[in-house]
Amino acid sequence: WNIELPGYGQSSPVVWDGKIFTTAIEGENCDTGIIYCASLKNGKELWRMVFDSSSPVKRSRMVSLAAPTPVVDNAGLYVFFESGDLLALSHDGKKLWHRYLGGKYGPLRTHHGLGSSLFQSRGRLGLLLDHPDPSQLLCLDKQNGRTIWAKQREKRVSWSTPVLIDDALLISSNGVLEEIDFATGEQRWYVDGLTGNTVASASVTQNLVIIGSSAKGNCVAVRRGGKGNVGETHIVWKSAKATSSFGSPLAHANHVYFVSRAGILSCVDSGTGQTKWDRRLGASCWASPLAAGERIYFFDKDGSTLVLQSGGSQEALAENKLSVSGVVYGVAAIDQHFIIRTGSELICINHQ
Repeated sequence: WNIELPGYGQSSPVVWDGKIFTTAIEGENCDTGIIYCASLKNGKELWRMVFDSSSPVKRSRMVSLAAPTPVVDNAGLYVFFESGDLLALSHDGKKLWHRYLGGKYGPLRTHHGLGSSLFQSRGRLGLLLDHPDPSQLLCLDKQNGRTIWAKQREKRVSWSTPVLIDDALLISSNGVLEEIDFATGEQRWYVDGLTGNTVASASVTQNLVIIGSSAKGNCVAVRRGGKGNVGETHIVWKSAKATSSFGSPLAHANHVYFVSRAGILSCVDSGTGQTKWDRRLGASCWASPLAAGERIYFFDKDGSTLVLQSGGSQEALAENKLSVSGVVYGVAAIDQHFIIRTGSELICINHQ
């Protein structure tokens, strides 16, 4: 099925118990925020919640538009907008709480708006606010949105989302890769002197943290562990030419896949960093690639999909072209379905 969504949004869809949740904005000044719920079975609207933005901003194609992706758990849905509005809703659309973060940590302004998404543990939400004013890393209580801890950071403009593995928070953001203890907010180790790592999230394996960068020589693999500055001791490799501008790198089955701004897909050996092959896609991937079973999927921004066998093969198992309205921003995969989101539509594809 294929449905038109209200408003316009750049966030990825999230799914829970047969329900798909998306976010969007409306108005010339992004005046209105929209949280929308559709049925996974048939795309039917189940509910929508609309609220007035706490901090309107002039809409343009150079400003992020409902870019942060929500998170969901068995208790509810948690959404964040560039306006600084943070909300929790029940699965049936009832507002549980609403907090405006711009009042305490703002004004939340960057050259292109905020793009970092929420991340979560069992009882906590996390949010990275790297912007021209003193940046913040926040840990919040899911039940009420109250701040558990907040760590002020150097001014860093980036749109990347941290990755939480157990209590280890891995942040790749504008010049630095670091691991934070999510229980306390204290830094464990870091690598600095990086460039171009302002959008892509890290990809984490059992032993390595791999970051994507738009600058050649800055897609880096770092061995986990250590204390303080580990730049001289824990960098395992730097890719000589692979870059990753929008979608995050994918580490899978002893290989790492990067997609450049120009749509060049590079397959790199995860142990050595050596490039095995390069392949040109139809366009760049704004949605991060994903692996399911023995297959890897690359969804380019113009609606084409490349399916590869995992293990480093560049032979295409399938190539598909969807007619889409606008840019493919995000993809979710669940129960043999792909949910593909553009700015104004939601597409469901049965994998069988």
